[in-house]
Amino acid sequence: MAFKLVTVVLVLVMVSLGVLHVEGECTVRGHGDLTTFSGEAVSPAFLLPCKARATRVTCQGYEIRVTPGMTYDEGFRLFVGTAWIRISKGGYFWDGRTTSDHLSRHFKNSSKDLFTVKHENMAGADFTIVQKEDAEEHSASISVSGAPFLVTYYGYRNKKDFRERSGFKIDCNGAVYSEKSNYPDSFCGNDTSPSALEIHGKELGFKRGEEKKILLFDTLSDETVTQTDENCVKAMVVFGNCGGLAKKRKAINTCIRLLASRGSRKCITGSFGISQPITTFKSCLQYRCNGNVDMCHEVQDATENCRRPLFRNCPVTS
Repeated sequence: MAFKLVTVVLVLVMVSLGVLHVEGECTVRGHGDLTTFSGEAVSPAFLLPCKARATRVTCQGYEIRVTPGMTYDEGFRLFVGTAWIRISKGGYFWDGRTTSDHLSRHFKNSSKDLFTVKHENMAGADFTIVQKEDAEEHSASISVSGAPFLVTYYGYRNKKDFRERSGFKIDCNGAVYSEKSNYPDSFCGNDTSPSALEIHGKELGFKRGEEKKILLFDTLSDETVTQTDENCVKAMVVFGNCGGLAKKRKAINTCIRLLASRGSRKCITGSFGISQPITTFKSCLQYRCNGNVDMCHEVQDATENCRRPLFRNCPVTS
């Protein structure tokens, strides 16, 4: 009996931490750790402080779109700082956004709304948007009255337990997946293709085990997401003009070192403060894609205090 009790408790703890996969669920937690609808896990899946399409799926006739926006904390740890959510059905729609800071203000002053409505067409709709909060979890959720789905955003607080729980969770049992639900159009993918990431990686020329490179490649390639950070826009423009697939892959193989670990991000120096890692990453892309020697020297200077400086021997220009 004691063994059964311990087993049940262990399973509940594993589910709460996201170790066990739950059917109809996609999550991004902690510092960008992704678990897809099919149970595939990548840690971390998000390396840029930019937006990326998490899902576009239909739940009980409602189309749900979730787009997280990553950002850095003061320790250069990535977290889901912003969540854009869209719910639509039959021409009616609701677009909302919330952030970690927005939630903190709400829980200090409950007169503040949980979500900021960006666009909506709900006049005459036969459904109602339902917002809920959980102060203990520091979370806000969105759903529709009478529909069994839920999108929950967990705000970030700079304490270890809250850092690990921050992010979002999409619960959608009986989900209907369209072509736009599949990876790479949506990082959560569908519930039947656990090897979609690996298959797509092979198409791009990456090896097994290079999931982070594949996801970085796809984040930079996704023109369907409107980036709100100028540095993200610039990095995507450089990558989009990089040339052929082989050249883009080479750029990713080199420049990912600037983003892959917190240590790498912290050691980068310059005058751009918290945005320095992506600024230096963009310069790395410019050198690898366009041969801009000035950008090589910029990266060299920014990483000179790192354990493994990038571009030790840049070409000398006359």
